[in-house]
Amino acid sequence: MLNRALYLKYSNSYDHLLTKEIDDFVENKHKKGVISFKDNVLYEEEEEYMTEVFNENRIGKKIEFLTEYYKFHNEIPRIFIKEVCDIMNRYHDKKRKIDYYRIKKILRE
Repeated sequence: MLNRALYLKYSNSYDHLLTKEIDDFVENKHKKGVISFKDNVLYEEEEEYMTEVFNENRIGKKIEFLTEYYKFHNEIPRIFIKEVCDIMNRYHDKKRKIDYYRIKKILRE
């Protein structure tokens, strides 16, 4: 009798605990279990997602193009080649400084 009364009183919260992980999957939340599951699914797939492979003589031209492209954006690209990364960081630091002085001048007026 007491067990039944306690079950009826707390069953909603208990059911919520059991379905919480399923709800996370359905709602596509960024939780550890959901992310791990999706990673494992991708590792098991045999389909290839790489769209293009660049050989060594095309990489330089592609990086030049990306460097020019990102000169007109506020965000910094994530390039992990040290020499290119240093160049891009210096460029964006100078660009930020110019933007800072320009905004500072506008605010004074």
